[in-house]
Amino acid sequence: MTAGPTTAHPAVTHSAAGTDPQFSAEAEAMARAEPDLDFTPLGILSLDVLLAARWDEAAAAPSGAPSGTPWRPSPEQGREIARFGIWLGEALRRTLGGVWERAPEAPEDLLRVRLLIPDGPPVTPVGLLCRRAQEGRRARIWPIYQYLRRRAGVPLDPFGADFLARGRHHLDQGHAARALPYLEEALYAAASSAAASPRAAAGPAAAASNSGSAPPQAADQTAVDPAECALCLDQA
Repeated sequence: MTAGPTTAHPAVTHSAAGTDPQFSAEAEAMARAEPDLDFTPLGILSLDVLLAARWDEAAAAPSGAPSGTPWRPSPEQGREIARFGIWLGEALRRTLGGVWERAPEAPEDLLRVRLLIPDGPPVTPVGLLCRRAQEGRRARIWPIYQYLRRRAGVPLDPFGADFLARGRHHLDQGHAARALPYLEEALYAAASSAAASPRAAAGPAAAASNSGSAPPQAADQTAVDPAECALCLDQA
């Protein structure tokens, strides 16, 4: 069940350029199955909230495997990694722009699929989800999105009301931990909007860099070496 409505904003546009029909169809199917995962910044934050509930406790727990044993997800989690990774790539493409790129020598290898975003480093969406499953909260997706958003000069301000509404919904449901990330982003978006005049004088790049709560050190975390996650999708 979706956690409240989402407002459509002109800040988010969707172009057919750079699309991959297979990935687009699979991402749309995921969005229908998980209504909180709309193709907006709110949806991308919701992905972290959803994965925290599904994966983080298991990621933090001792595996029981002998030391040095490579991490391997369950078959079901491997399928989730692929589905969520494809959704993430399509959400990034629709919110920030970009082009899907398959490896010519291995076009079906999801770990080698990249999203090329304007003014940003290449992104390996499925690889990021492999790392997210393995490392838990330490490998959250939202800080990476924030870094890419700043590089692209896309403001977060128009979504403050949606973050607030989603946070209040979770509070009403008694889920304070789930509410907190949305309320934090609503606060930062409001603070950013209140500082609109000084930011406007400094230019759009400065304006974009002042909103959002994520630290800016995600530059080296957008692409994951396929070898690091080979066991994720049984591609060892």
